[in-house]
Amino acid sequence: WGVICSYVARGGAAEQGGAGGLGVLFKTMVGVLPHLALEALAYILAAMCGVFLSKALAKYAIASSAFSQVGMAVLRLLGIALLLLVAGAAVEAWIAPELIGWLFGLKSGS
Repeated sequence: WGVICSYVARGGAAEQGGAGGLGVLFKTMVGVLPHLALEALAYILAAMCGVFLSKALAKYAIASSAFSQVGMAVLRLLGIALLLLVAGAAVEAWIAPELIGWLFGLKSGS
């Protein structure tokens, strides 16, 4: 993302005669942030599930009720992470292009 945002800011600054690079970068970040936050939260939640499951494997027997409780909690969290990831993809596909178009004053393609 750093490379993409830098490239967009540099291109925007070149189009504006060398000025406004930070403004273009800010607008780009505002357009990307909604889906970035959802996807990052999904990845962090999935990573936490891995930590919880590995700790449960080290601490409890697989056949124990405590391990089953942790396993069910991990499955619920993974489900939430998957929903967040799908929501982030939907925002990236449909909302972010509209938001960026609005921020930069571009006509909508739809």
